[in-house]
Amino acid sequence: MSIAAYIRVSSDKQDVARQRESINRWADRSGQSVSLWFEDSQGRNPRDLAHKRQGFQRLLKAVEAGLVSTIVVDSQDRFGTRDAHQWGAFLTLLLDNGCSLFDASGKELSAD
Repeated sequence: MSIAAYIRVSSDKQDVARQRESINRWADRSGQSVSLWFEDSQGRNPRDLAHKRQGFQRLLKAVEAGLVSTIVVDSQDRFGTRDAHQWGAFLTLLLDNGCSLFDASGKELSAD
């Protein structure tokens, strides 16, 4: 299983490069290697429309297929959910498939 990174910008004014650098610093600090990158970086990608974000949907399919053991995001809000209920549903999906979610600071977002 692989480590995946997910990058989301909600507008053209946000910086993909900054998120990528942040995730790469996490990988360097933790001695890990990100082998899969998923992005929603073109146009508008609101957090409350996860079902429309193609990169995010590909990431979830990879998790369900058992291809991803860890996901790293710049920060929790970059993962993007509409509310606490959807956040819980996504965490359940990840955990049911043996996948952990971390932010670039090293905090495990999928921990109890």
